[in-house]
Amino acid sequence: MTPQRRFLLGLAAVTGLLALAVVAPLAQYVLLAVLLAYVLVPLQRRLAPASATGSRR
Repeated sequence: MTPQRRFLLGLAAVTGLLALAVVAPLAQYVLLAVLLAYVLVPLQRRLAPASATGSRR
């Protein structure tokens, strides 16, 4: 492995770790949002037709 390739590989690893450090604290909120969206889809499907027919004339 050439020194140039080793440097680029190390730079990519450091950049990846920094990106992970930035995103990791937000992961629980993203997962919670996905879970809420999945759980509330049946309620939204039930309420969507009622709000579409009664609100506009």
